[in-house]
Amino acid sequence: ARPTVPVVIVHGDAADRGEVVVGIDLLRDVGAVLGYAFETAALRDARLRVVHAWQTFGTLIEAGYAVDGEQIERDLRAEVVQTCAPLRAKYPRVDVVDEIILEHPVTALSNASRNARLLVVGAHQRRWTAPRLGSIAHGVIHHARCPVAVIPSA
Repeated sequence: ARPTVPVVIVHGDAADRGEVVVGIDLLRDVGAVLGYAFETAALRDARLRVVHAWQTFGTLIEAGYAVDGEQIERDLRAEVVQTCAPLRAKYPRVDVVDEIILEHPVTALSNASRNARLLVVGAHQRRWTAPRLGSIAHGVIHHARCPVAVIPSA
């Protein structure tokens, strides 16, 4: 529950095929999580799928706001690309796919794990304790179809 080093949880069939999937939250520091995912993809000569899932769309509509979903997706994709840019430069041979999904993050990452060799997620850094599993990491550990790497923030 409180990893201070990367922890990989393996259950079921751990095949060494498929892509590496990393789930990122653009509101948090994702440097360590992305670094681990890029390094793993490079070592395994695997495609890296960077997934950012969000659900606020439905909440905004229910609150009566006019929402341009396509513009929000373009803005989020641009932010994901910008966030990954330094690592794309460092690992130019890694094939990176950016995916913005309008779905609960646990559902989106669990679905993405079906064809993955590894799913990489972060552990939240709390000021008063060691890094701790958040609800997303906890959920994907139980629902992923591949090994899950939980990376504490630096």
